[in-house]
Amino acid sequence: MELREYLRGLRRHWLAILLMTLVGLATAFGWYLLQAPVYQATAVGLVQTKAIADDPNQSTSLGPQFDGYARSKLPTYMEMATWKDVAEGAINELGLNVSADQAFGRITLENPSDTNLIRVTATGENPQAAAALASAWLKSLSTTIDKTEGDGTQGSADVAIAVKESAVLPTTPLFPDLRTSLIVGGVLGLGVGIAFALMRTASDRRIRSADEVESHTGLPVVGTIPLADVGDTRLFDATTLSETGARFASRKLCGHCGRTSSSWMSTTRHDPSS
Repeated sequence: MELREYLRGLRRHWLAILLMTLVGLATAFGWYLLQAPVYQATAVGLVQTKAIADDPNQSTSLGPQFDGYARSKLPTYMEMATWKDVAEGAINELGLNVSADQAFGRITLENPSDTNLIRVTATGENPQAAAALASAWLKSLSTTIDKTEGDGTQGSADVAIAVKESAVLPTTPLFPDLRTSLIVGGVLGLGVGIAFALMRTASDRRIRSADEVESHTGLPVVGTIPLADVGDTRLFDATTLSETGARFASRKLCGHCGRTSSSWMSTTRHDPSS
């Protein structure tokens, strides 16, 4: 089949393509409504030595970016943030009914380059749950540091973590995304519709035009019989051929035209030299 025949098939089945695209969009929207939303929130903690944290003058003149000792402890604290004690501390504070591994699966830890910051990103089933988990994780890490490097009391360690940016409540869910869902559903529906139209076109053996007759047979078209002007694809209007004679005449006319056309084509294709 030629490209124009496939294009003609797409044009012929445009309604099926449109319907399947709409079905894809509706399916994607239904899937979106059935998914449990997941929200994401981030809390940031500043790691600094107790001396700088307690002395505003040093904090103002030097700034936390020059707290070299606290920065040297960052790799250790990033590793400590993955401890089971930290996860259990956050779980107990929030009263969550999850395991430590499940809680850690909802946490992402990051230390921005050249900073004394620990960024905790948490996910939850609602904005409040995500924000609370991110903040509770930083507080639990600070408590673990006091137990490990201090005497266990709050602020007993030489280095402390101050929550400088509390987790802000997210306004939109991280998952699912409505726009992405509709795009994927629409593209899949459109693809299925186009595939359906091409398959129908490739499997359709009906002759629909004089050009197709010439393409399939290699013979010229002598003439065509116009369709009846009754709003359908019949050659004759049956309501006007109710008498037996008229029906018989129509059949004879078609048969005579066919025989005459065949004889004429056979004569024109005859080689005079043979």
